Order: sequence, then C-alpha cells, then structure tokens
Amino acid sequence: MAVATKTTRTQAETDIQGVGLGSLADGVSIGPYEVVRFLGRGGMGEVYEVLHTLLGKRFALKLISKELSQDEKARNLFRREGREAGNLDHPNIVRVDDCGEVDGRMYLRMELIEGRHCGGDTCVTLTDYIIACSLRVPPKDAIPILHDILRGLNYAHSRRRVHRDIKPLNILMMP
Repeated sequence: MAVATKTTRTQAETDIQGVGLGSLADGVSIGPYEVVRFLGRGGMGEVYEVLHTLLGKRFALKLISKELSQDEKARNLFRREGREAGNLDHPNIVRVDDCGEVDGRMYLRMELIEGRHCGGDTCVTLTDYIIACSLRVPPKDAIPILHDILRGLNYAHSRRRVHRDIKPLNILMMP
C-alpha cells in the first residue's frame, strides 16, 4: 500500500470520466525517457509510465501541464511538491527520486506502482480495489489497508508534510 502523490488515475477511470488521453503519445521520447503509456491526469499535469532508455528501468513520470509550465507560481508549487515528496522515505509513500526539466517541461520521477492482482483484475488504486470487491471491502482487508494508509500519513505528518488530497483514487495498491 502506498499513499500516492495526488495524480494517479487508471486508464479506465480516465476514459469513463471523459478526460481523454495524455498529450504525449506512446513511444515519444522526452529527454532520456520513452513514453510507455499514459497513466492519469491531475490538477498540475499528467503522469506517464516511462522507460529510462539508458538505465532500462521503468518509472512513473509526472509532467507539469504545458499551460502551467508558463506560470511561475505553478512552477514554484511543482518544485516544492518535488522537494517535499523527494525528502520522504517510507514504504507506504510513493518514492520521488528525481525532479527537473526536460524539453521545456518540469517533471517528477517516481517509482512505478503496478498494483496487485485481485481475482482476475489488477488493482492499481484503492478505487480499483473497491470496485473489484463489488463496493464492499471485506473487514479483514480493510483494516490492514487503513493501517498502511495511516502509517504513511503519520510518517509524512511527523515531517510536517500534508498530502491535501487523500481519496481512494490517490491510494495505490502495492503487490
């Protein structure tokens, strides 16, 4: 279980909500990264699964939107998010291990959370899991999930960090 950084949405949820696909096509290169697929959209930008072509390793890459990349206040908020998230190291919080700017877009590089198998489905978010459980999470599963969420939040709060957008869509399911 991991507490996500604000912007994770499954492809199915994105399509259902009519948000559409990301602004980058699969296979496009952005700096040393090759876009594998669009993962979701949040208030500040888009998240992609990418392959670091030199390392041969996959990551989640959050890119600030093109519109906000021109706004210095938004750029400062994005930098702050990267700095704060990058200083958190806990098994229940998604790791941010790099931030910067490439091809005119600011980015945060995060560990890629692939989710866990739930019956015949892969559940990436708590929302996915709730749906897979027919909207009724068994108490034997709910308690450990809540425990993991609270451990991650407690750690962040002990370092004076506040998530500001806790919801099932932003809770990622670890394998």
